[in-house]
Parts: sequence; structure tokens; C-alpha cells
Amino acid sequence: MRIKERILQPVLFGAFLIIVLTAIDLNIPHLILKLSVAILILSGLLISWFEKKKMLDELTHKYEDMSVLMENMYKYYPDFIVCKNKDLKFTLCNNAFKQAFKINKLKDIKDKEISDFIDKESADIVLKQDKIVIEHGEIAKFKFHSKESDIYYDCLSVPLKKGKNIKGVATLIKDVTEEEYLKEQLNESYSQVASVINNLPMVAYITDIKGNYLMGNQQSYKFYTEGIDPENSTIRY
Repeated sequence: MRIKERILQPVLFGAFLIIVLTAIDLNIPHLILKLSVAILILSGLLISWFEKKKMLDELTHKYEDMSVLMENMYKYYPDFIVCKNKDLKFTLCNNAFKQAFKINKLKDIKDKEISDFIDKESADIVLKQDKIVIEHGEIAKFKFHSKESDIYYDCLSVPLKKGKNIKGVATLIKDVTEEEYLKEQLNESYSQVASVINNLPMVAYITDIKGNYLMGNQQSYKFYTEGIDPENSTIRY
């Protein structure tokens, strides 16, 4: 049952009580019968009132818990959280975003776009993904590199819905610059090792601690798997 219907129940019941009591006064002469019917109706009203109170208490606790959770996320979450309306204008941001872009008050971000904070090329990537979220109501995961600040970002945009209607977009933005630099260093190191191995004039390969073949030069694979000497295929090891 919908929340509005449950809240309106006692009101409708009270109106029904007034109508019935009026009918009793007009048509039923017996006082005991009147009192019995009135007690039954009053009991139903009390039960309905207690149900309403219980439901409101549950809703209060639920939304208080959600409010505390959101407040803590906006205060202490180390990555950026931003919310935008359907026109992709900013409505909210967390403390991490405010500190990074030197925003003093929340009102300073209202009605601004992502292009007001990052370079146009990066902003176009974000806007493109946010439009997909708005149009299709689907989650979008994407990355971009802000060349202006030389920072890599990993993003997750989700639709903000009210019922079936999409009212805006919430985006979590994580700085992954360190991870990207580590990947680049690893790739560079891998390329250097591969280059050295491939240019050795002999069989050369690398295995893991379990003996599984990882990489090697052109002569190495058959030597490792079949024991065939690339210089003399008649010799086996």
C-alpha cells in the first residue's frame, strides 16, 4: 500500500465515523446499541491511529538514518560527489569537491556546469556520459584525463529518479592518477624486458614461481613446451 493512502486512512475513517454516528442518532433508538457501535468504530479509529503512528515512526527513523548517512558521505567521503539536475546544472557537491576547487559556499556551485571546473575536452566527455544517463536511465562508468591539471579520473554516474521520472544525475569522481602512472611504469618496464628478451641471440623466457610460461623470445616457446632446440630440431631436451 502506498504511503499517502496509509496516512489518509485515519482521516477517511474519521469522516466515516461522523457519518455513521449521525445515522445512528437519526435511525436507531436504542442507547446500548448506539454505544456498542460507537465503541467498535472508536476502537477501529484507535487501531488505525496507532498503525499510522508506527508507520510514521518507521519512516522517521529510516529517513533520519539516510540523512545521517548522506551527511557523513558529503562531509568525509574522500572522492568527489556531485549532483546535477536534468539540465546538468550543479545542485550539490561534497566537501572534497569544494576543497579541491576552492568553493566557499554551496550556493556558489548552483547552476554551474562541469565545464566551469575542468577543461572543455574533459567536460565534453562527462557531459556526453551524463546525457546517456538522463536519456536511458542507466549507470555510466567512464574515465577521462584532465590535461590541464594532468589528473586521471575514474567516474560513475547514476540517475536520480523520483518514481519513473529521472530528475538528475549523481556522479562519483575518483582521482586515479597514481594508479595510472603505476600502470604506465609497469607497461614501460614490461616493454623494456620484452625488448631485451626478444633481441637475445639465444633461447630466453620467463616463468612464474609455479613454472608457468609467461613470456619469451621467438625461439623459446617450442623449447619450453616441447624441448626442441631451435638451432637443431633433431635435438630434444
